[in-house]
Parts: sequence; structure tokens; C-alpha cells
Amino acid sequence: KLQRPVVATSGNRSDEPLCTDETEALERLGDIADAFLNHNRPIAHGIDDSIVRVIGGKRTVLRRARGFAPMPLSGPESSSTILALGGHMKNTIALHKGSSTLLSPHIGDLDTLLARESQKKQIKTLEHFHDGRPTIFVCDKHPDYASTKLAKHLDYHALSVQHHYAHVVSCMAEQGLSGPVLGVAWDGTGYGDDGTVWGGEFFEATLVDYTRLAHLRPFALPGGEHAVKEPYRSALALMHTAFDGILPGIPTWQLDPPASAERLEQLVQLLDSNSQVNPCTSAGRLFDGISAMLGPPYIHAYEGQAPMRLEKLAVAARRCMEYTIPIEEEDGALILDWCPMIRSILLNLMERRTQNSIAQGVHRALAQSIVDVALRAGLNNVVLSGGCFQNRLLTEYTISGLQKVGFMVYWHEQVPPNDGGLCLGQAAHAAAYLTKEGI
Repeated sequence: KLQRPVVATSGNRSDEPLCTDETEALERLGDIADAFLNHNRPIAHGIDDSIVRVIGGKRTVLRRARGFAPMPLSGPESSSTILALGGHMKNTIALHKGSSTLLSPHIGDLDTLLARESQKKQIKTLEHFHDGRPTIFVCDKHPDYASTKLAKHLDYHALSVQHHYAHVVSCMAEQGLSGPVLGVAWDGTGYGDDGTVWGGEFFEATLVDYTRLAHLRPFALPGGEHAVKEPYRSALALMHTAFDGILPGIPTWQLDPPASAERLEQLVQLLDSNSQVNPCTSAGRLFDGISAMLGPPYIHAYEGQAPMRLEKLAVAARRCMEYTIPIEEEDGALILDWCPMIRSILLNLMERRTQNSIAQGVHRALAQSIVDVALRAGLNNVVLSGGCFQNRLLTEYTISGLQKVGFMVYWHEQVPPNDGGLCLGQAAHAAAYLTKEGI
């Protein structure tokens, strides 16, 4: 009838919870939507669509909502009723009672007041469904997360769980593992035990405790959190580290606006002076930086855009560059040194090698580095978690490489590998830890 395309979508702004009645929709979306399609059936509980991806021949849930939540999962037995508040991004919460963990549907990022109010509503809903009020509260160690602040408000003595360890335990819990395992947690950012940004971590882990065995070589991010949305900053930081601060000139691929030559020089000065920079071991920022080295986007239009482009380039490759990631030992931990790979990539770009072959080589080298750490760690069970394992190519290369040398490999199926699964890890750790302590 309209003689033009019509987009029908759920009612919410980006990063805000769903609208669940007509009045709210008109107030929040009146300046966006051309028309509203209503229904006379009221919505009791707003819930997003779920998102899944087939990885390693199995369904992996990337967003756990309609069709999955609030279906309970089995977990460690506990005499306490535990509320886990999750992280800040892709927030979900969990209520653990007995040996059952009830996860909320996807809530979203907690940057807005509406999202934080939605989280509080979900707490009441879980308490009603589970017929119980929490006696123990669990949160992330990051002091500035909205979920952490809420947990501390509800209980000053709330139990804090390290971000990447919670990732590993979330996969252990859904797969019925108690450990010890080699837990590989690769993601964008998380608050490390040393106060720096972690994100490329290897743990020897049980449900109760962990030891950090290995991590990616640290590098400094100029402007800190700005690098999350501006991958060219990560690219500059990677090259600055790989060439010991002596950059081989400002690469022409970085001269696109808004990264002017003058701006890049300012960022190099920050790196040289080690001021306004945050050290990190983030695999997510490593993917960002390498993707930006190959070309735009230099600024994210949406979360994960640069790594998704890198995966897409690799999938289409007909050839593969060969890169190595040496492993060194420093202060009792294994360090995965990506610097030789960065130097080789820059050389390959100068030689006009295809972006596809470079991207393919990066994925294979990173997967092999995980296998190399596993061989040194000597733990038969390997668990893969964190947002980077939404990347099908990286995950499948890692699974294949580990299985070829005899390891048992576990990856996510029922809860997301991203921060949407953190609450399960927090709840499972708390239940096991409290039981061990006799609480």
C-alpha cells in the first residue's frame, strides 16, 4: 500500500531497554519512528531477541534472551541465595539458589538511567520467579561499573570477582567442569588484579580460585577509553611498542580524518612520555589495532566493527601470510610477544600483500599461540571464553589446533562468551567458594 520499504523493529533507542507500553514509546521514540503499531495485549516483561551463531559445529548464544531466558542452569550446590550483578556492558544478572542458577534476559549496557532501572526491575522479577531473596551479593572488581556500585549499595561487603576469571568460570559452569582447567579469557577490557586493563589472559582455574599463567605483551593505549571507539589509537600503540618507540614515519593509512598527521604526532608524544596512557593486555584492542592497520574503520560506528571486518577479510582469503608469536617468560608468567607479527604486517603492507592474506595469517597465528601456551601449561581441559571468541574463525582454528594435540576443548553454548555471561561465572564462583568456606 505504501509503495516503499517499511522497517518494523522493536521499540527502543540504541543502548536503552525496550519500551513496553504505548505512552512510553511515544515519549521516547516520538522523534524517531514514523508510525507506531500497537496491540491490545499488555507486555508484562519486555525481552529482546536472542542472537546465536554456529561455532565449531555447535550453537553458541551471543545474546541470551527470548527463547532461552529465564531458563535455569545447573550450578554448584550452595546453602546461600546469591545475586550476581554481572558487568557493565551487555549486562545480565543471575539468582542462584540451591543448585539452580536463574539468569535474566539481556538487559544491555548500563550507561543510561533507564538501563539501570531496568536492571532493578529484573532483580525483583528473579526474586519472584525463584521465590527467594538474596543473602549474598556478587559483582565485578571494577569499582566504577554501575553493577558494582549497585552491589555495594545493596551490601557493602559484596563479593568481588575478577572479570576474566568470571568469564572462564561461566564456561566451566555451563559445561559442568570444576577444574583445574586452562582458562583462556580474551576480550576487550576488564579490571585486572594489578589495576591495569587486562584482556588477553590465561589462568589455571577451578571454581574456587585461579592463577594467572600467561598473557599478551602489554601495550599502552593513548587516551585510555577513547581507544575503544577509535581503533587507530590501538594501531599506533601497537607499532609504538613493536618498534620500541621509534616509529618508521606516520603511516599513510592513518592520514584519514579525523586522525590528522598533527593529531597522530600528539598521540605519539603521549606514548613517548607515558602520560595519559593506560597499559593493557587486551586481545580485543589487538584485533582493533591490526584491523586499523589494514584500513578503515579508524573509528567504530558500532561496537566490534573493526574486529568483525578483520574476520570478514580472513574468511575471504585465498592465501595466508605466516606469522609467529614467540612466548617469553617474565616474572614467573608467560608473555605472548605479538611485536614480531606487527613488524611483519607493516612490512607486508609495504610489499602490497593482500589484506585478506594478512588477516588470515593473524587469525592462525593467534590461535596457534593459544595452543603453544596450552602445551606449556600441561592442563588437559582448555576453556575458551570472552568476547573475542564470538569470532568464529579464531575460535574454530583454536579448537582444531588444541584437539589435534590431544586437548579437551570447551566453549560456550548456553550463555554468551561476551559480558552477557559474566553473572553466571560470578554466581558459580560464589556458590563454590562459600560452600568451601562452610558459609
